Amino acid sequence: EYLYKKGVDVFDDDDNIASQSGQQQQGKRLKILILSSACLFLAIKLHESNHQFDIPTLVRLNNEQFTRQDIVEAEKDILTVLDFSLSPPTIMSFVPLYLA
Repeated sequence: EYLYKKGVDVFDDDDNIASQSGQQQQGKRLKILILSSACLFLAIKLHESNHQFDIPTLVRLNNEQFTRQDIVEAEKDILTVLDFSLSPPTIMSFVPLYLA
């Protein structure tokens, strides 16, 4: 239900994005950009051991279309929806490195 409440305004099937005003389209695109950037940042933090990729870099790469706070809020929303159930690397993740 939480996902529905958070995502309905971004991924509303009844709304055809082509029929919306330019400002509404931009708003939805920005929300999708923020969510996808937050997902990317979470994946980097989870799977890269020596990540040197931070939120200001992410904001700069997206031409400063959103703020640091936008990413932090999106991260919180994503983690809440996932119930903080992220799977970190396991021993099996490293087996190919040792077999190579």
